Amino acid sequence: MLLVSGFDSDSETSKEMKQAILANVPQEMLTEDTTIYDVLSMMPEEQRLQMTKQLDEKMEEMPETMVEQAATIYIKSAYENLGIDMDKVLEDLKIIDGLDDSLKFESNEEFAKGGESQESEE
Repeated sequence: MLLVSGFDSDSETSKEMKQAILANVPQEMLTEDTTIYDVLSMMPEEQRLQMTKQLDEKMEEMPETMVEQAATIYIKSAYENLGIDMDKVLEDLKIIDGLDDSLKFESNEEFAKGGESQESEE
């Protein structure tokens, strides 16, 4: 997941990784629309496994917060690729959370009384 997220980002690190991988591929095998995933699929399995192992080791050295951020970006992107409007989802969640806060009662008794204690406190 993080590997895909990394390849799909436009960060300098990502660009450097792509360039390093592409440098090892004969240029006549590449076209304008060749993606990094096409190149990875052309690699012998042994080489691809070695490369992903090295990348996994580097990712293990990353701080947990960076891993969480990358995972969040990847998941959001996956939902958007499925056609889900994540901005709308987040907006709906904020509305629901706001409703949830406005409907909270301190106890079931207060709920049974129709929120009288909340009103009398105000």
